[in-house]
Amino acid sequence: MSHLARANGFGLVPAIFLLVVLALAGTVMLRFVGVETATVSLSLRAARAYQAARGGMEWGTHQVTALGACPPSTTLNLNQGGVNGFSVVVTCTSSQHVDSAATTTNYNIVSAASAGSFGTAEYVSRRVQGTVTDAP
Repeated sequence: MSHLARANGFGLVPAIFLLVVLALAGTVMLRFVGVETATVSLSLRAARAYQAARGGMEWGTHQVTALGACPPSTTLNLNQGGVNGFSVVVTCTSSQHVDSAATTTNYNIVSAASAGSFGTAEYVSRRVQGTVTDAP
């Protein structure tokens, strides 16, 4: 048997090894792309939740400034634009402070926006809080 006859098929082992390594590298890259896509999607939903919470805060501020009322708790179900599907709970508490001869009223407004079911990958929520002072 000659030296060339024994060397037949020697290149098959490195070729199979290279194919396995490239297949694993391709699988890892696909996994990274999937994780990146999910992260971007969740970041976008979080930004939308923040904007929905800000909208609730503006609604509560309008109730205080225009109507002079502080609704204790109101749920807003948003169904338009980028905040479609978000539920916003706006709560308001008021307190009066007497300073010298003037009485001021402070309204503490909390707006919490959420979408999805708690405990699922699609759930997102944001909370915004602020104070409006009604000075004479």
